[in-house]
Amino acid sequence: MLTPRSFTFVLTRVAAILMSLVSLVSVATVYGAESGVAVEQFTVNHDADILAGEIHKVSGTSPGLAVVIAGGSGVCERADTASAVPLFLNPETAVVLVDRRGCGKSTGTFTRPGTRNSRWLVPRLAIDLEPVIQHLRAGGFSRVGLIGSSFGGWLAIAAASENQVDFFVAINGGASSVAESDTFDRLTDQGMSIDQAVRATRTVTMPRSYDPDTDLASINVPGLFILAELDDSNPMVLDREHVEFWQQQEKPFALIIVTGANHDLVNLSTGTIDLSWLSEAQAFIAGSPAPVSE
Repeated sequence: MLTPRSFTFVLTRVAAILMSLVSLVSVATVYGAESGVAVEQFTVNHDADILAGEIHKVSGTSPGLAVVIAGGSGVCERADTASAVPLFLNPETAVVLVDRRGCGKSTGTFTRPGTRNSRWLVPRLAIDLEPVIQHLRAGGFSRVGLIGSSFGGWLAIAAASENQVDFFVAINGGASSVAESDTFDRLTDQGMSIDQAVRATRTVTMPRSYDPDTDLASINVPGLFILAELDDSNPMVLDREHVEFWQQQEKPFALIIVTGANHDLVNLSTGTIDLSWLSEAQAFIAGSPAPVSE
C-alpha cells in the first residue's frame, strides 16, 4: 500500500469524480449560494513544533461535530486532502484538514512512510493529531472523529487507541499490518491475482512494521471499516478477517464491503465511482447505530 499508486488520498479521487458528476458545483451551491463555506485557520503547539490546519464549516452554522481527515502515505499539505471536504461537510459537520509535520505551515521534519519505518512513524503521526483533537474540543466541538483512507486508516486507528475521539472510519486500510498490506501490494504488482496474492501473503515471513492489533485491542469507541472487494493494493480479505476477529471480541466495529470496487472505489464493471457506502458512513459519523456488516 505504500507504493506510488497509493501516495494520493483515496478520497481525493473519489471526491474529484463526485465533483465532476455534479459539473463541479461548489459546496456553497450545494448548501445555498448565500451560505458558502467558512474556513478557520489554526495552529497548535506540539512539543517543539507547530502544527497548522484549517476547519471548514458551512457558513452561518455552528456544528458540534468535527471530522479530522488523516491522509494517505503521499499526503503532505492540507491541500492534498481538500477534496474530502465536499464528501463530509454539511451544516452539522465540520471537516478539519491538517498540514503533516514538516509540510505547509507545520514545522518539523517530514518523513515519507515505508514498511519498516511505519513501526515508529504511524504512532508519531497519530500523536501529532492529539493536540488538534484537544484544540477542537476546546473550541466547542462535542463530538470529534477521525477519517483515514489507505495509510490514513492506520493513523486513525493509532490515534483512536487513546480513546480521545468519539469514532473512527478506516477506508481501504488499517486492519492488517503495514507489512501484510505492502507484501500483498507488491505481489499484485508482480502479476498475481488478488486470490493468489492473499494466499502467498499468508505464507511470507513479514518484516517488522506497524501492526494495529495492540491499538485495536485498546479501542473502545465505534469504528467503521469500508473495504473494496477488488482492492489490489490493500488485502480486503485479510482486513475483513481482522475486523471480524475484533467483532467477535465485542469491539464496536462495523464493516462495509463495497462489491466490485477497487482501491480507488471505482466499480471495475462499470468504470464509475461507487458511492453506495457514503450515506451509511455519513449516518455513522452523525452518531447513528453502526451499519450492519455485509
